Amino acid sequence: MTSPAGRPDPKLLGRLLEVDAATAEAVASHLEAAERAAADQAPAASQAGRALARPSDTSGIERALRSAAEILRAARDGLDRCDSLSAILEAVHTFGSDSLGSFAFTPEEGIEVPADAPPCPEAGHRYDGLSDTSMPRELVWLEGGELPAGAVLPVLRTLSLPEPETAGGEDEEPDVDRIVRRYGPELLGCMLEVLSDPWRYTLTEPTRSMDVLRDRALSLVRFWPEDALLAVYRAAVRAGWHHVVEYAPEGRATRELEREVARSPYRSRGEGADARTWERPHPRLPRMVAVPARQGALVFQADPVRGRVDLFVEDASARERGVVLPVDSWRRLRAAFRTADLWIREGLRPGTSRRVDEVTGLVAVEVRAESDGNWWIRVEVRPEDARPGEVAVMDVQASQLPELRQALITIDRAT
Repeated sequence: MTSPAGRPDPKLLGRLLEVDAATAEAVASHLEAAERAAADQAPAASQAGRALARPSDTSGIERALRSAAEILRAARDGLDRCDSLSAILEAVHTFGSDSLGSFAFTPEEGIEVPADAPPCPEAGHRYDGLSDTSMPRELVWLEGGELPAGAVLPVLRTLSLPEPETAGGEDEEPDVDRIVRRYGPELLGCMLEVLSDPWRYTLTEPTRSMDVLRDRALSLVRFWPEDALLAVYRAAVRAGWHHVVEYAPEGRATRELEREVARSPYRSRGEGADARTWERPHPRLPRMVAVPARQGALVFQADPVRGRVDLFVEDASARERGVVLPVDSWRRLRAAFRTADLWIREGLRPGTSRRVDEVTGLVAVEVRAESDGNWWIRVEVRPEDARPGEVAVMDVQASQLPELRQALITIDRAT
């Protein structure tokens, strides 16, 4: 699948990314550059038999992979920034070496405004010079109606200023906080615009105030109705701002955002590029993932403390039987799933099958093409309490491949 120099096969890469041969060649060259950057940075093992430590400087890797994502996005209509980065990471996980297996991108400075976001009115000159300590009373105590369109951007820009001390002490809410909470969804278009470029919309020295703007804005959005709240927080997570999950109310919002975090191509906020932060999952990142199967579900559970992955098959009666895989066995199984995935992309004649030999002594993987045109990845698990020759079988339909791929990525990051 890859050349000795680490260059992916452009034909297979093109199938994976759904692009033409020229685009696949261009992407492959950047993936190869990322592999070279990782090889240049990875230090020698400190003692024989230990795995190589992760690179301490990932800037070269990130530049190469972001360039690949830009090429991919230009070639595929409707692909946003987050999805293009995720697709490139999927290619890395499919074709790359272990030195890139846990790479995640640095969070963005600004969100990407969703295509269906409401418009943001231009700022009115009447509100130039607005600050949290000079907020017109008619804006703060406006009775009924809507906030003047020209006031929305200037009001939100004041969130870049440190929270003022109020005459009533800590119990009195700043004027801008009151406005943002009160008008909520009416401010959605401009809130997304401001968060897309915090540097541009700050009122003081940008390096410091852009963080103030982001944190104040996101903390106030938690008081909005759920649909508007999710529009902002989903865009934030898709920029790598995973900490917004902590602001969301328990229930549907939290569940949706945690699913976005699990799929995120970014490292969590506060994690630098040094070796200590590689492979450290976000505190709320799910470490158990279930993939639907014909007979029930295939369940992966990462245990990074013990350095293992538990693999269970759960039948329709919710009975679980499983095996414990050390990390090296997990990596072989992960590679087997990717091989099976590529076989499906290449195509098998109906009524035939291909088996991945010697995955581990406990798990086997097979691709089956049935005569009716359905495709399955059959997973055979030999539970530790099984009788000789006994196996538990789960068939994952080809339509569930995206979920299986994401499960592999999620568990990979958590081990």
